[in-house]
Amino acid sequence: MISSSERKVAVVDMGGANHASVINAFQRLGVVATLARSVADLEKADRVVLPGVGHAGACMKNLESLDLVKYLKNSSQKILGICLGMQILFEELEEGETLGLGILPGRVARLPTPSDLTDILTDISPSAVRVPRMGWNNLIEVRESKLLRGIPQDASFYFTHSFVCPKTESDVAYAADPFVIPAVLEFRNFLAAQFHPEKSGRYGSLVLQNFLA
Repeated sequence: MISSSERKVAVVDMGGANHASVINAFQRLGVVATLARSVADLEKADRVVLPGVGHAGACMKNLESLDLVKYLKNSSQKILGICLGMQILFEELEEGETLGLGILPGRVARLPTPSDLTDILTDISPSAVRVPRMGWNNLIEVRESKLLRGIPQDASFYFTHSFVCPKTESDVAYAADPFVIPAVLEFRNFLAAQFHPEKSGRYGSLVLQNFLA
């Protein structure tokens, strides 16, 4: 059996930012991680990562231009989606009004802003619902999870996002943001986190190690 340190990780070029920090996070774990821009690049890897900083519509156009959409939808490799990489697993994306990969049902929607919530904001400060949401947050309602194995219940992770995935039966953890949002999902060979493990310190590193294991 191949060890975690011997894995080869392909970080998909999503047309946005954050590739370098994800690649560096794996390299700190002693794992070879490279930027992938073709099916041939992905076929060389043991694990595939969809990193996440960018615009959903532009991301999907970039994946289509690289001819990667069909491959990703049908791959049997373990695939990790991070932030935007989690969101594109769904059928529809409000940002850019575009189709996602369609791995999971539902529509990824913009987070509510204070102006959206004037009728229901009571005990919640408007500053608590600023968009984009940026900062550290704990996970709640954590179920048995491959990605979160060995991570304590009080662990915090770094979030930065303006859109939120719909709830599905594949959710294994949520975050109170202050509204409850899906934070981790696991479906077949697809694993995903709304937070950024590459920016989340030792517990984020453990998430990446669990993905490699």
